[in-house]
Amino acid sequence: MRPRVMLSKIPSELFRFYSRQGLKAALYARLRWRLCPFEEIERQVPKEGAIIDIGCGYGLLANFLALRSSKRDVTGIDLSAGRIRAAQKTTDNRRKIQFKLMDALDLQLGKYSAVIMSDFLHHLDCEAQEELLARCYQKLPPGGVLIIEEVDNRPLWKYWFAIMSDKILNVSQEQFFRDHREFQELLQRIGFLVRTKKVDKGIPLSDILFVCRKKGNLRTSS
Repeated sequence: MRPRVMLSKIPSELFRFYSRQGLKAALYARLRWRLCPFEEIERQVPKEGAIIDIGCGYGLLANFLALRSSKRDVTGIDLSAGRIRAAQKTTDNRRKIQFKLMDALDLQLGKYSAVIMSDFLHHLDCEAQEELLARCYQKLPPGGVLIIEEVDNRPLWKYWFAIMSDKILNVSQEQFFRDHREFQELLQRIGFLVRTKKVDKGIPLSDILFVCRKKGNLRTSS
């Protein structure tokens, strides 16, 4: 018999932010939690400092990061007004998290020590991807970290499942997936120190993490 993969349950405090918005939001939160390796992403994020989640959608990951450490100041941005409105309803006037309607290419990154992009980059064309990644490197402080969760092209069935799922959820948007080696070479060419980690165990998507650090030691305020 194959060993069963035990998927973690969405934290109850996080789920409440969405369940009180109705059945659709509650179902979304449960499904998104099961299909994205949020716990593994969170392990790579600094426990304190200013964090930004680019392409945050409904804010599930940003909320999770804020709940896991009170020393994080988390900002989520997205270009969808509807998703940002839904995310803003989850904040409960908490001081350590906020959501803004913003185009990622208009973002100024000066105050952030960590940048996260989860299932986001493949919605930008290749030129825009390179522009945004280069800007992240330029604006992050020495030692700052960029964490990217994207779709790998292996195993093939998971890759195709990811493509079809994305088309269903984002009907009118084009997809610009890259081979993971191409992503890694691009990030290294920009200047990042890059570590990759497969995070697809137990989910039907071929997810991979790129943990990218700017050379130098992170400056922290006293």
